Amino acid sequence: MKTLVKKNGCQAIRVVVISLILAWLAFPVSAALFTLGWVVTGATAASQPVAIAPHAAHAANSPSGAAATSWYIIQVGSFQQQSTAEKEIATLNKKGVDAYYRYEDTGGKGMWYRVYYGSFPTYKAAEAAAEQMIRDGLVKACLLRKVLPEKNILYSTDNGDTIPSSREGEKDQRLAASSYEEAEKGSMADGIDSQMSTVVLASASQSTVESSGTDSILQRLKTDRVEGSDVDAPDDPFQAAEVDPFADVAEDPFKDTGEDPFGDVAEDPFKAGAPTDDQGSDPWDTAAPDAAPWDEGPGQKRFTTGGRVWNKFSVDTENDDEFEDLYQNHVQGQVDLTYAPTSSLFFKVGVGGDYYTYGRDRDRNDDANFRLFDAYLNMSGKYANLKVGNQIVRWGKADGFSPLDILNPEDFRDGIGGRREDRKLQIPMVNLELFAGIFTLQGIYIPVFIQSEYDIRETDWALLNHYEEQVGPVSVVEDNPANTLENGEGGARLSSTIGRFDYALSYFYGYEDVGTLDSLTVPPGFDPTFSSRVIKDLVGYAHATNQPIRLRHDRQQTAGFEFETTVAAFGLRGDLAYTDRVSLVTDQLQRIRKPVFQYVVGADYHGPGAFYLNIQFGQNFISDFDDSIILARELTSNINGTISKKFFDDDLKLEFRWYYDFHGDGTLYNPKLIIDYWQNVTLELGVEIFDGTDYTPLGFYRDNSQYYGLIELSF
Repeated sequence: MKTLVKKNGCQAIRVVVISLILAWLAFPVSAALFTLGWVVTGATAASQPVAIAPHAAHAANSPSGAAATSWYIIQVGSFQQQSTAEKEIATLNKKGVDAYYRYEDTGGKGMWYRVYYGSFPTYKAAEAAAEQMIRDGLVKACLLRKVLPEKNILYSTDNGDTIPSSREGEKDQRLAASSYEEAEKGSMADGIDSQMSTVVLASASQSTVESSGTDSILQRLKTDRVEGSDVDAPDDPFQAAEVDPFADVAEDPFKDTGEDPFGDVAEDPFKAGAPTDDQGSDPWDTAAPDAAPWDEGPGQKRFTTGGRVWNKFSVDTENDDEFEDLYQNHVQGQVDLTYAPTSSLFFKVGVGGDYYTYGRDRDRNDDANFRLFDAYLNMSGKYANLKVGNQIVRWGKADGFSPLDILNPEDFRDGIGGRREDRKLQIPMVNLELFAGIFTLQGIYIPVFIQSEYDIRETDWALLNHYEEQVGPVSVVEDNPANTLENGEGGARLSSTIGRFDYALSYFYGYEDVGTLDSLTVPPGFDPTFSSRVIKDLVGYAHATNQPIRLRHDRQQTAGFEFETTVAAFGLRGDLAYTDRVSLVTDQLQRIRKPVFQYVVGADYHGPGAFYLNIQFGQNFISDFDDSIILARELTSNINGTISKKFFDDDLKLEFRWYYDFHGDGTLYNPKLIIDYWQNVTLELGVEIFDGTDYTPLGFYRDNSQYYGLIELSF
């Protein structure tokens, strides 16, 4: 496990925050974890110096526009043809940007001409320059790289005749000229790590989720921080992370296990304006380093490990009744192992488990399980990428909630207020992507149906809440589809880019992940009546008539369109979904199914001083609506968003998330404080306030408002 290293000298924040957490977290598991963080951090504070930026670098064959002491450079394009790169440089020169290219081996994608600007001794200087370029309209997006100077990289100011015609020849030349040991030795001489750090700056959006699917690259950047770094990996792509993206992933981190920071903007913000050929997709959309680490030279390990321990403890804000749980605690841990025998093939296995406890006073209950997280084989090529095994795939551009993000089930056992991506469950899939110019065609096959995880009874977050304890027991039968090939799920997604407009069309044929109520029999002369607690009334009716409550998972088809683009300093995005059959229930307790249209449109803005604002508006429309339908309206409208600001060199972040239904059926307010003081520890303190009616899940859980504390340790 990596040593806990301070990002900077905000000692007072550490003392106050840790003391506050330990003061009110009474549950033993949480207290133990927080105490461990305190002890380890205190020990390392005495022995580890505060990380500072290096003052000098090795000399390099840099062009006139790049100083020999280059630590951070700004990438503004990537092209397969030298002539195209030179045209891009000429265009930038006319705008006053002193750009240059480096002819680099990107690993499995071959040799590319990457266009760069500048040479900066610190990340802050590079970030400021990149943000100014975006504000001035010189570029729409750019990539910050922290690199070791390499004597064998050819620049646009070098003699072009020295560039080999064979890409493999150039790769051999690079490996022969600078071995892995030489790079590592030079790195140690200057007191830095030999890994490369990248981060995307874009006027489009803060990307928090992946576009075509897999693990979050932002999470990878958070968890693989490097000791001694003067920068840190944030929750958004506007900070650098001292991390090698290939430390425990394959040659393409954004397709294999990560979330492409351009996934919510465009697969390649540059290739749309450049000619393409039949040699495959531009590696710019992979943000790949010079080469996979296992290709850099002898001595490089092919096995890498990592993992995390995560604990959330919450306490209800009010004691609403004698049946509800007043506290919940959820501990989760996982360990990941990656084996990469070649640059185009790798295996990943993640195993772990969780332990969930809840109750009030001395009445405690628990739930534990052990499962696979990411566990897959990935094979990448010039024209295709195949991933088979347990994984997460996300469709849709909208932040937080997207009507197209329906491939993976979710874990609802301890609430619905957190980030949706944190609730996603890895399931077995065959995920094939085909690349042809500016188009990507993705096919998904899910061989067996796996439903979302949730409790049916006797917890605050159960489908039936604690109502059986109040009105009497009922029998619950859940009809799950058989695990046969004919009950598999599948879909396809075609994505592309027109100029700065990124879009995708998708289709998915699957099941409802959460069980929905089946019809109940209404005896003659019995007229069901409903109060504001509709679900409680249904439980009472089933108990009174001695009928089981049956939950079903029916087939449905969803067709979707998604887009994202940029206008000035704003990112714009939207999702549109049509689902042919959604299960509903009438006031006579009969199950009916209706088509539903859903859309979400939104915009976000990154301002100066690490300020971020996101707003989204959405509507749901039930076609052929029947006035007898309960727990749903014909047309609903909602607005949601996030506003945040960072302080103290990004060690502390204040954030406010909200969701508001215009009918008052569901609201959520979530102010929180996030402390990112240490490189491998994140602390979060917040409150989730729910309100509304039984017509929406947020309203149904209106008695579940809670204070919470969360700690995550990565290794």
